[in-house]
Amino acid sequence: MIALLVCFFLAACQPRNEFQPWQYTDLRLLDGVDAAQASHDLVAAYFRTVGTQMQIRLDWLDLPTLADYDLYLAIDCRPGEGQTLPIQAESNLPWDVLLVIPAAGELGAWQTDGSPLPGSGLRVLRDPLLDTLIISLNHSALNAGPNIKI
Repeated sequence: MIALLVCFFLAACQPRNEFQPWQYTDLRLLDGVDAAQASHDLVAAYFRTVGTQMQIRLDWLDLPTLADYDLYLAIDCRPGEGQTLPIQAESNLPWDVLLVIPAAGELGAWQTDGSPLPGSGLRVLRDPLLDTLIISLNHSALNAGPNIKI
């Protein structure tokens, strides 16, 4: 019993890592079920800033426990820049930062010139039980204005 009370007091002494629930106002995209595979079917996308972090939440129809594809996210956060992607894909919009979330291997945040984005602090939380993927990175690393396009 004493050990349990000590655990509660120690937990109270830890710095609070504020959890903020996602809000309806964070919703940016709703997409119907339209992919050939449920694990490739994006159904919703959310965006918000929490303190110094920019967060993107992607909801899938069925997110597998083990990723079976690489995910690339092009972010347009500054005027200008390029449309050519450093992968075998096309972009209809200019982009400034490309987030690379491979099925296996290291995460990456790349600039249009092919160099890594310094200080990105890129982190990804994959939750197959909720079929969500949450991507966090330092907002200041993007040098972004208020109108970010993903």
